[in-house]
Amino acid sequence: MGVNKPAIEPYTDVTIENIFKTVEAVCAFKELRNLNNLPSVVAWDSIANTETAKARTTDDINATIGLKARMLSQLFPRYLPKMKQYKISIIAVNQLREKLEMGMYSPPADLQHMGNKDIPGGQAVKFNAFHLLYLRNRGDLKFEQYGFNGIKLEAFFVKNKFFRPYVPVTLLVDFNSGISNFWTNYNFLADCKKLQAGAWNFLLSLPEKKFRTKDAIDLYNTDVKFKTEFDKCVKESIQTELINKSPTPASGTATSE
Repeated sequence: MGVNKPAIEPYTDVTIENIFKTVEAVCAFKELRNLNNLPSVVAWDSIANTETAKARTTDDINATIGLKARMLSQLFPRYLPKMKQYKISIIAVNQLREKLEMGMYSPPADLQHMGNKDIPGGQAVKFNAFHLLYLRNRGDLKFEQYGFNGIKLEAFFVKNKFFRPYVPVTLLVDFNSGISNFWTNYNFLADCKKLQAGAWNFLLSLPEKKFRTKDAIDLYNTDVKFKTEFDKCVKESIQTELINKSPTPASGTATSE
C-alpha cells in the first residue's frame, strides 16, 4: 500500500474483538488530535484466519461454530456509521472456499461470477462491504522477459458501489514490490492494441521508439517524450475501453485516475 514513512510494525495478536478495538482506538486518537477529516485505513489480513477470543480459550469446537459470523453481523452495523464519521476504511483480505453442498441441490449463488466459491465470515461480510474484489492467478511472469519474477492477477469487483462490477483487469505483480502500476498499464495497452508487443516493442502512436520488454520501464523513467505519450495512451484507453463501455450506476461517478 506504499505505507513506509514511517515504517509500520503489523499487530499480530489479532482477534475479531481486537479488530474493532483498533477501530475504536483510531477514532479516539483522531478525536484527541483533531484529525477527524484525515482519511485512515485499517488493513486486516485475514478474515478467514482471525478467531474470536472465545475460540482461542476453549477446546469445545461446537461452542464456537458460527460465532465469528454472528459477531460480525453485530459489529459491522454498529461500527460502520462511526467509521464513516471518522473517515476510516477497513481493507480486509479473505479467502475463497468451496461451498458446502448438503442434500440434493446446490446452494444458490448469492454473488454473481463467484461460481461455487464463498468467503468465510458469514453474510455480514458480503452485505456490509462497499467493494468486494475477486483476485485469481493467471500465470507466472518470466524474469527473462520482464526483469523480475511475479505473476499475473485477474481482478474484478463482484460488488462495486462506484462503478459497474464484473469489469476484469489484469494486474502485474512483482514478488518483491507488489502490484506494479507501470507494468499493469503496459499490459493493458498491449491488450488494447495500443502497444505492439514482441521481440521489439513500440507504441503505435510513437513507432520510432522501439525497445525490448524488460527495458520498457527504464525508457519510461528516462525518456520524457515516451513517458508523456505512454501516459496519454493509458488515459485514453481507460476512457474508451473501460469507462465508455461500462456505464456507471446513476448514483456513482467514474474517474480515469
